[in-house]
Amino acid sequence: MLLGGMEMTYYKNVLINVDEDSWKKYKTLPPASFVTGNLNFNFIEVLLHIGLATRHPEEIGISVNEFWAFLRYINCFQTDSSFKLNKKWADVDPHQKTILSDDFGMGFASYYLTKKMKIMAMTNTGYFLKYLPSLSVRSTSKRGPSKSPDFILLDQYLNLHILECKGTQNSIGALNQQMIKAASQKYNVSDTKGIISEKLRTGLFIPQFNSKDDAHFEVADPDFSLCFDSIDKNVIITKVLQGQLAKELHMVNLISLANSVASASDLKLIKVDTIIETISNTAEIAYDQSILNDSAKIKWSVYFDLSFLEEKKDLSNLHNLFLNLCEERVRYFKSYVKDNRLTFDGLFGLKMQATLTD
Repeated sequence: MLLGGMEMTYYKNVLINVDEDSWKKYKTLPPASFVTGNLNFNFIEVLLHIGLATRHPEEIGISVNEFWAFLRYINCFQTDSSFKLNKKWADVDPHQKTILSDDFGMGFASYYLTKKMKIMAMTNTGYFLKYLPSLSVRSTSKRGPSKSPDFILLDQYLNLHILECKGTQNSIGALNQQMIKAASQKYNVSDTKGIISEKLRTGLFIPQFNSKDDAHFEVADPDFSLCFDSIDKNVIITKVLQGQLAKELHMVNLISLANSVASASDLKLIKVDTIIETISNTAEIAYDQSILNDSAKIKWSVYFDLSFLEEKKDLSNLHNLFLNLCEERVRYFKSYVKDNRLTFDGLFGLKMQATLTD
């Protein structure tokens, strides 16, 4: 199937492998929606997920433009349905290859879990460690055995999940070693209150153009060095939503407003009307950019749709808005294709679109 009827197919294949044994050791089963087998996925949609997944809730002045950085990947892959890098990519600097592996490791995990678990929000763990000291961690090492997971996720049913993402271009064997090494470095999650529903580790192998192997995506149930014993679940849910709103505002370059949302200690002081007014009075919050690949022109659009916030402005402040979201449980990340346009909807109003034109 071709998106927009173009020569290059934007639907590609990857083999999903669910490590059921990693759940069995806890005498549980993986989510029923996790199924081992071939998955046909929308490559463009994964690129949109990369943009959102790699955006931190806070802008600290030294980050690059995460959204536009991933546009370079559109010309790095084979034009057929195989999820393989093309021959040109073989000459790319090894550091750039590592960045691609990391970006797609996070972006594909975001794509897959959103489809399978109806994710409402996905927020970087480092953000929680900064603002919720009661979420104790035995160590905050960036690497090695004490590394904390990458994200905390909230799904439509108000279940919380923790996620670590990995990626490689070397081989399936290298991916397996990554997963095994990570498993050997684990520490138990202390969660006497049962706050966390799923502990997830994912790994993505993207083969080179001349590899005989197909792309693989592994999903497993690991352990992490986090303790949830001294924190209330509702506090984490609120912080996930707070981080998600900040990320969506950052995606349309509302840096000051986004940072205010991300760092707020009292959400009752942040008025929904103020957010609406700030967005409405900002002339350039939308982005349009066109890029060319070998067979199509793609127009990217990013903007903030105020209709949801306008509908909820009577709730007065973010505290009430978040409570309402949790009560209704009807919103989550959504995407859809119509004609030659793919649209991704965030939780609060972020819209990202990719349109293919001749």
